Parts: sequence; C-alpha cells; structure tokens
Amino acid sequence: MAQPSRQQFQEALERKQRERAKDRKADLNVLAQAQVPMVHLTQSKEWDYFLSLIQSKIEEVENTLAAIQEAFTFTPSFDPADMAAQKADMIRLAIQKHTMEAIVSLPAQIIAHGEKAKIALYESEEG
Repeated sequence: MAQPSRQQFQEALERKQRERAKDRKADLNVLAQAQVPMVHLTQSKEWDYFLSLIQSKIEEVENTLAAIQEAFTFTPSFDPADMAAQKADMIRLAIQKHTMEAIVSLPAQIIAHGEKAKIALYESEEG
C-alpha cells in the first residue's frame, strides 16, 4: 500500500477539520438553544421545590454515610462479609450524593456553557 503524498495528507486533514467544525457548530447550537429553557426552569417555584427535595435527600445520604463511617470506626467488625457490605454501602451512598449534586448543578452548567456557545457561534460566523 502506497503512502499518501504530502498534498493528499494535507487535503485529508483539512477535510477532517471541516467535518469537526460542522459537528462542533451543531453541538454549540444545541447548547445555545438549551440555555433558554434552563433559565426559565431555574426561575420557577417548581424548580425551587425540586431543589429542596434533592437537598434534603443529599443531607439524608450524608447523615447515613456519617453513621456508617462512625459505626465502622467505633465498633469495627472484622468479619470480611460485614466489612465488604459496609464498604459497598458507603460507595453506593457516595455515588448517590455525587449524582444528586450533579443534577442540582446541571442547569447552571447548561446556562454558563450556553452563553459560551453563543459567543463561539457568533465568533465563528464573524470569522
């Protein structure tokens, strides 16, 4: 199989960059359009209620995690099955907490990145 010439390589590279630019522009458009509903969502009383529910669940998970850690520290069980179960519970709860925190922060991230997407789209249309 013959290697491509420098010109063929350059053309292939430019083609790939144009494809990526199209994909990037499509992604930026989606993100910019998602910003508007997120702004309206986060200014609603329903969103505030949802946040209060999630926040109380986060606090519940934190308290449960602290209780498991305390029990593990002050009344350790050296039974491998008990230790594995406690560790699994701690991991599961930490994942739940992280997921809920990500849910709460998602609209703010979409709004911030939507603004950046609008700027990038504007700059790409100018340039």
